[in-house]
Parts: sequence; structure tokens; C-alpha cells
Amino acid sequence: MRAEYDDAWMRERGSRYKRFWTQFFEVMSDDFREFSSKRPSHRQYVRIPTAWTLCSRVAAFNKNSLRVEIRLGSGDEELNAARWEELVLRRELLEEVFGEELDWNELEGRKASRISYYREASILEEEAWPEYVDWLRLNLRRLTAVTESKAFSEAMRAAEGS
Repeated sequence: MRAEYDDAWMRERGSRYKRFWTQFFEVMSDDFREFSSKRPSHRQYVRIPTAWTLCSRVAAFNKNSLRVEIRLGSGDEELNAARWEELVLRRELLEEVFGEELDWNELEGRKASRISYYREASILEEEAWPEYVDWLRLNLRRLTAVTESKAFSEAMRAAEGS
């Protein structure tokens, strides 16, 4: 019985994600050319590549929140660690570019780390979706400014040279 409930819950949630991301892509395709060719997903997140291999910007729902993040996800643990260390050294500069304090999660023992910014949200609150799209648009622009900044580029180049 529990498995049937979980399946139904996931189908309903997946359907909402797909509808939300459809609206999101329509708005975002003007700002991010990557969205003009992407297809909306039933997943809780979407990824946008950066100029750096295995480093992406992500927009994602959690159970009670919405976030944007820079995800460092190389299969090379040494490269991930070097990138993380170099970015942490430039934390203050990167947060200055973003304009807010960010949440830094090394995710030890996993093959990824992330630098995130959150707000309360629920995919179930459809009346709030336009507000969520606006929030994502603003904060993905800010996150893009970070990934295109001199400090970020210096950190990534330093990590790749180590």
C-alpha cells in the first residue's frame, strides 16, 4: 500500500514540476539561450552549464524550499576538492558579486559540492509560481554573474593547475 501511495505522490509531483518548468523555460529563454532548446522535465531541478567542465548552475525545489546553486560535480574527487578550496579562498569576493551571503556545502563523501541560495517555497503552491519564476530569474542572473566573475575564473584555473 505504501509503495502505491509513493508512486501516486511522485506522479503528481512530477506532473507539477513539468508544468512549472514549462512556464519557467518560457520566461527564461529570453535571458538564457540554453532554455530555448531544453525540454521541461518532471524532475525537481534543472541544470544550466557554465563555461567550466562539470560545473553547472542549478534551479531546484526541495520539499519546502527553492534554491539556485553552483554545483561542482566532477567524478575526479581531487579536482572537486581543489576547486572547493580555491572558491572558499575567494568566498567574500564571490558573495560580494552575488550580493548576499551564500550557503556553502562541501558535501563530504560525495562527488559534488554546492554553493546555494534558498527561499521558502512549495511546488504545491501553484498560485505562487509566477513569484518563484521571478525569484529564479533574478537569482540565476546573480549566480551567472558569479560564475562569470574574475574571482571565480581565477579559482577554477588555479584548481585545474594544481
